[in-house]
Amino acid sequence: MKHLLIQNSGSSSLKFSIFGLAGDGLRALVSGNLSGIGTQSGHFSIKGNNDFENVDEPVNLPDHHFAVARLMEWLRSNSHTTIDAVGHRVVHGGREFVTPQQIDDRLVEELRQLSRFAPLHLPPAIATMESSRKEFSDVPHVACFDTSFHRTMPERARMLPLTKELFFEDGVEKFGFHGISYESIMDQLSAKTDLQINERKVIIAHLGNGCSMAAVQNGQSIDTTMGFSPTGGLVMGTRSGDIDPGLIAYFVREKNMSAIQFVEFVNRESGLLGLSGISSDMEELLLQEDNSEDARRALEIYCYHARKHIGALAAALGGLDLLVFTGGIGEHAAIIRERICADLEFIGVSVDKGLNEKQDFVISSAESRVQILVVKTNEELMIARHCITLLNLKDSDAVPARG
Repeated sequence: MKHLLIQNSGSSSLKFSIFGLAGDGLRALVSGNLSGIGTQSGHFSIKGNNDFENVDEPVNLPDHHFAVARLMEWLRSNSHTTIDAVGHRVVHGGREFVTPQQIDDRLVEELRQLSRFAPLHLPPAIATMESSRKEFSDVPHVACFDTSFHRTMPERARMLPLTKELFFEDGVEKFGFHGISYESIMDQLSAKTDLQINERKVIIAHLGNGCSMAAVQNGQSIDTTMGFSPTGGLVMGTRSGDIDPGLIAYFVREKNMSAIQFVEFVNRESGLLGLSGISSDMEELLLQEDNSEDARRALEIYCYHARKHIGALAAALGGLDLLVFTGGIGEHAAIIRERICADLEFIGVSVDKGLNEKQDFVISSAESRVQILVVKTNEELMIARHCITLLNLKDSDAVPARG
């Protein structure tokens, strides 16, 4: 059996999975997370089958290089595990990278240049790549880009209402994110031939700590809620979503904030956390909303903005046939799905309360003109499949690798 290590680096975390490639296809073997990178509360957790050691422990993780080193230490303790390829989720691929790419020094340098567009996300991804390529120098590494799915958006959706020079000369535009998740959903729905997914007008709502929605027509993204950065669009766990640009001048003038401080504020101190003053965790806020006006208000604003964006994307599509919920909140928080869909009957959206609470695949009511689905996303599996395709991997030609 060949083994693929899939890494998903965030600004303060490194999630990973190991897949086995055998004659019967890909099989998830283990998944884990190194969280709290760069803080005083680092944590290392792993869950897997009986072939792997489970881990749940505090750990010091000053940066992503240390996180990769700790992962390597664990892999070495599982000496039977041979890694044959490494796949990386990369938040930003700019205009240049439309498909998965095998990583080499040139690609890493081009990503460094793109870091000006994603200063919070690309540097950790690059650090993870660099450390992983040193540890696994004998195996191929593949980068899969969250922005790739949205490269099909028309110019009217991508071009920001600024000067044309910024778009044509500087490359400043709406990029969109969560593309690997959207690709996973479309891949799963395409396998269900009765849905005729490529002939339908679809909105996919990826609701997790980060939240976005995509409008998909003829199987392609035509618009999305996140914009130039992953901060835009919907209200999120700690991110503000869309705000008036005039606030930048206000915070600089009245709060003496620098540009870096403002970016930190709208990315780490806003959204559900800022609105509630309690937590960015949806489950925690739902538990407290009956006794906390702040929690209740934060949830109301979250659902209102999500509902408003569904209406906007339906307008972009010229109608709506299918609404799909995914992500941690989208997949598990039935009451949030119900509240988001409330008052959307005018575009044909109606939830069946019983099906919704049972977390069924189809949760739309019999009279709903729009079919409403709940689908579990699997970004890591999507990346693993891209690795297999790009590298033409087969179980029979396993390459010895050191871990």
